[in-house]
Amino acid sequence: MLDNKKKLAALMIALFGAIILLMAALAMVLDPESLPTFDFFGRESQSESSESSSEPESLPEEEEEPEEPAEPVSRAPDEMWAVTLTPGVDFATQQDQSPQEIQDQIDQALDSAVSLGMNTVVVETTGGSYAIYDT
Repeated sequence: MLDNKKKLAALMIALFGAIILLMAALAMVLDPESLPTFDFFGRESQSESSESSSEPESLPEEEEEPEEPAEPVSRAPDEMWAVTLTPGVDFATQQDQSPQEIQDQIDQALDSAVSLGMNTVVVETTGGSYAIYDT
């Protein structure tokens, strides 16, 4: 039975390949203008060159010197100083806390991180084996 599955798989692969080749051949025969052209080497594609040949050629313009690109602007710090906030340790330390109490604990932890000179905060979203948010 395993041999029949291998034969069936080989037959399906061959059939699929034949269908793809047939569709490509039909596309080329029926409408070759609509096929995509790729410009790998910076040359004009055949469809572009046939369109531009009907237009009169213009004299080459003087090349302008390209402007130097502007200096990239980034607000990312040169160094990352991070602190991790862990539920059950840094916030949500008790089972039956109101959302406002948890928010106050997170605010206190963030204030502590800022006072320590941290510029990044990583917050774990699971406590033990459960998510700390409604799913």
